Amino acid sequence: MELRFFGPTSSITETSLEYSYILMTHLNFSYKDTYNLPLWKRTWLIRKLIDENKKKSERQKMAEAAKSMPGSNSSRRLFNR
Repeated sequence: MELRFFGPTSSITETSLEYSYILMTHLNFSYKDTYNLPLWKRTWLIRKLIDENKKKSERQKMAEAAKSMPGSNSSRRLFNR
């Protein structure tokens, strides 16, 4: 265990790097952009990304459930499918 008086601990540094990686891969940020963002903004952006992904997957599940329901023939007739 390494004790430091000044500077971030290794766990904070690793978390910061993980946040930077997520922002760079999923939101196309540059490394310089993520490095200059305060940690609270990185956290906020990642939480927003997670929320949007959850909503998107819920919408997909609902759409798949609607397709499998027997009463969905009316929409198929409406759109000639």
